[in-house]
Amino acid sequence: MTLSGSGNGDYSWTGPNNYTSNEQNPEVCAAGTYVLTVTGANGCTSQANAEVDVDDEAPGAQATGGTITCTNSCVTLSGSGNGDFAWSGPNNYTSNEQNPHGMRSGQLHTHRHRRERLHQPGERRSGCG
Repeated sequence: MTLSGSGNGDYSWTGPNNYTSNEQNPEVCAAGTYVLTVTGANGCTSQANAEVDVDDEAPGAQATGGTITCTNSCVTLSGSGNGDFAWSGPNNYTSNEQNPHGMRSGQLHTHRHRRERLHQPGERRSGCG
């Protein structure tokens, strides 16, 4: 985060962990209260505070799937949480959608539009066609 100071004179910042800087707009990496003192050519000073907060709350990811059967060959994965989504799964499955349509148990269309036969872990190789 970059602190922003203004005023006519020399700049002096102090902050957490004995932080000091004479830059007008220093970059800082610690949360806390930073105090800017500006000293004018006439020796007069003024001060202002800048607060730097931390947002380190986890996004609270939750996911649900479903059951692939002989009559239900696909499921839609459902995701919730604050932030971006990145799914990964069997057979190098990836998606950045919040609620991607799941893989079929019998076929997968690759990026080259070629069909490949896939067998999911535990899938019987006969019975569901």
